[in-house]
Amino acid sequence: MMRAPKVRPCRIRVAHSASARDLFTISVGPLADGDRPEAHATEWADGWFHTWVSLPDLLDDPGPYILSVEECAVPLPPELARDPEVHGVLMRPTFVRDELDLGKLGGLVLRYLKKSRDALAD
Repeated sequence: MMRAPKVRPCRIRVAHSASARDLFTISVGPLADGDRPEAHATEWADGWFHTWVSLPDLLDDPGPYILSVEECAVPLPPELARDPEVHGVLMRPTFVRDELDLGKLGGLVLRYLKKSRDALAD
C-alpha cells in the first residue's frame, strides 16, 4: 500500500513589532517534505513577490515591523496542509527580523526575492 506524500506548509508573515498584530500573511507551498528548497523556488518567488506587492499597503501604518518566515513543525497530509486553521498553531519561525522600518523590510523582501529567482535560474 502506497502512502500519500506529506507536505510542510510555509508562510511569510509581517506584523507590528510593538503589538505583534499580524498585518498580512502569505502562504508559500505547501512544500513536499524532504525536498530541497531549490525544488520549490517558484513557490518561494511567488510568496516573496506577493509580500513585496503588499508593502505599499503599509505606508499609512506606522512601524516598526517584524518579518517572519515560518514552516510547519511536522509534515502533514496534503488535505490538512491546505487549511491554515488546522496548521496555524504548528508553525515555527525559521527566519525572523524585528524592529524593521519600511525601507529595511522592503530591502529584506527584495533580497529574498532575488535568492528565489536565482534558484529558479539553476
